[in-house]
Amino acid sequence: MPWRKELADVARKTGHHVIEVPGWRTRGHGGQPAVHGIVMHHTAGRDDMHVVRDGRPGLSGPLSHFWLGRTGAIYVVAAGHCNHNAPSTSPHHTNSASIGIEAENTGYEPWPDVQLDAYLALVVELCREFGLPASRVKGHWEVNRGKIDPRGINMSRFRAAVAARLEGEDVSAHDILHGRHILMNKGTKSEERVSVAYYLQHLESEQDKMIAILGEIRDKLAQL
Repeated sequence: MPWRKELADVARKTGHHVIEVPGWRTRGHGGQPAVHGIVMHHTAGRDDMHVVRDGRPGLSGPLSHFWLGRTGAIYVVAAGHCNHNAPSTSPHHTNSASIGIEAENTGYEPWPDVQLDAYLALVVELCREFGLPASRVKGHWEVNRGKIDPRGINMSRFRAAVAARLEGEDVSAHDILHGRHILMNKGTKSEERVSVAYYLQHLESEQDKMIAILGEIRDKLAQL
């Protein structure tokens, strides 16, 4: 089975600080057979990279391939099979078929912009590396009954941001939090109005582009 020793290089493509945890290239429950999906988690704690690396009572480590700190630093933990999602409700997101990312968050606190930027950038680069569409990016709760993580991230909006990045759009954490790709869904009317305003602005911009294109087509047809 292959060991995913390219993961550190993939992480460095994000432009964020990357830390290779000693021994990561041979850490895992055997190799990682395939990568058909990505599973996003939060750790439910703080300063807990060692838990992801070593495991916890009843579940041996490594618990994911990456640990993402609140500073935006990306820790490469393991190149092999990790115990991050079992039992999985999706064949593309089992431990044997997916990459796991654990992000430092208690589950009851805001996500810093720098951490969200790193999360988004890492997921996008992993999608590029393994040829995955944004639809293969899942929150833990989406592929494992009874889970809630990554709490505070609207996965539909996150996937929209991933898709936008894959298509070359420059989407930042600020855009995600306050613009057309909003992750934090606090449910307030003011936030809903802001998100709708940004979305309508985007639609108007796209409409203007389409009108210009249609005008060019009309002019060319008139010359025939």
